[in-house]
Amino acid sequence: MEIARGLGAAFNKVVRDIISKRQYAHKSELISDVQGAMDCLGYGDEEIESAYKFLDHVINGMRHEIAAEIALRKTKGVRAVHTTSIDDDLAGIDLIVEYKGHVIGLDIKSTLGSARNANNSDRDEGHHATWSGFDHRRGDFGPYGNNLMPSNKAVERVCSLYKEELEEISRNEDSRHKKK
Repeated sequence: MEIARGLGAAFNKVVRDIISKRQYAHKSELISDVQGAMDCLGYGDEEIESAYKFLDHVINGMRHEIAAEIALRKTKGVRAVHTTSIDDDLAGIDLIVEYKGHVIGLDIKSTLGSARNANNSDRDEGHHATWSGFDHRRGDFGPYGNNLMPSNKAVERVCSLYKEELEEISRNEDSRHKKK
């Protein structure tokens, strides 16, 4: 099971690299190329359909992580944003943010509900799940939700959300350290 999780995390990082290096502009192009490669390799329709569903899910998560990274880098007060290793990813940390003397591990989620659920589970000190702030239904990834990168307008809007969230995390960290 641990090997499968590690391979899944490694695959996610490969997809993230493909998206962040802008090798594709649209989700449909990337999926189509993977499906075409699978067809050439002799995979059947069911396997290709399963791969489509899986890849669609992975791409969605990775584009939210990348969008969050872009917005965090533009958020006032953020000193640095670092992507993480596969081991960190397996531990639930997608990005490490330096903000007001704090080093904050963020687990980026594509919906507000999944961020809440993750925060209600056992989390290590300094690790926080947060909603990316982006929503394909609002057009943040193009009019049809097919773009891999967010619009500049969406990034600007989300920066204020991150500023508020990082302020709250910093206050909570400061008060927790004062109690010790």
